[in-house]
Amino acid sequence: MSEEKYELTEFSIEAAVIATLDAKFGDITVITDQNSYDFVMGGLREYRDLRLQVVEEHKLIKGPLLKKTKRIDAKKNELLGLLSPGEEHLKTVRKTKDDEVAAIEQTRIDEIKIKIDNIKSKAYSLSQFTAEQLSNLIQTVKDYEITEDDYQEFMADAKAAAYNALVELDLALKDRIKRDEAEAERVAEEARLDKIREEQKAERQKAEAKQKELDARQAKIDATIQELANAKAELEAEKKAAEDKKNREAFEKQALENARIQAEQKAKEKVEREARERILMEEAEKAEKVRLESLQPDRDKLEAWANDILDMRPPKLESIEAKKIADNMLTTIFQAVNGLLAQSKNL
Repeated sequence: MSEEKYELTEFSIEAAVIATLDAKFGDITVITDQNSYDFVMGGLREYRDLRLQVVEEHKLIKGPLLKKTKRIDAKKNELLGLLSPGEEHLKTVRKTKDDEVAAIEQTRIDEIKIKIDNIKSKAYSLSQFTAEQLSNLIQTVKDYEITEDDYQEFMADAKAAAYNALVELDLALKDRIKRDEAEAERVAEEARLDKIREEQKAERQKAEAKQKELDARQAKIDATIQELANAKAELEAEKKAAEDKKNREAFEKQALENARIQAEQKAKEKVEREARERILMEEAEKAEKVRLESLQPDRDKLEAWANDILDMRPPKLESIEAKKIADNMLTTIFQAVNGLLAQSKNL
């Protein structure tokens, strides 16, 4: 439609047109077959086409008729409001059918997956089954019929599950047979060892009884020997006590005599040592006095020389740098002279 047409006219769609659509499609509430589904989809297209036509006419009218914008917008909203219930009604009807179909499809898929899981479950917790039970499970899986009617597009998954279950069951059966054989060997070996242990126990009991008898005889012999040994030890202890007393008395007498002699000897040595130390000290004092008297002239000369050095004065200098050098040199000289005086006093 051209803009000129809408300069003198309003929307071409009237409420009666929408009412006709509502009358045509308002009674349908359930989709029962493909024809009714197509009928609903056709109704949705008619509602959508009218809705798009209203929007397009609104754009064309609103441009040249700015003064009528509010009224046109209200009319558009009115028309869209009239269209919306019928369109939403058909959408609801369609969604109900779509959800129903989706639910049926999901139920079908879930039932097939349950069957596949049932096949897979044959290979769960196999370590607890006996060899006979595993053989029966293998035969059950082999006899299990996997038909296209039951599994449809999941046929491959069902066959894979059956194959994997058979592999697991076969491995479990071989492992169970091996473990049963090992257990049988273990039981037989344990029985053999039990018999050996019982025989050894009987022999050990006989040996223990014989040893107990021998131990009793030996205990009597040991008791007699111990009595004799105790009597002998008692006599020897009495004899040794008498000898120890005699030896102790002689030792104590000799120790007293030795102590007296040592005391006299130590007293004598002390007197002699003190006399020698006194003589040596007097001689050392005399020698030190003589040495000091002989070194006094040299000490006097060193002290006089040191005083001469300490009286030394630097030449008259002009520059600060030269004076600094001279002062540093005098400081070094004075430190050396002080060391000289300290050493001369120790001569």
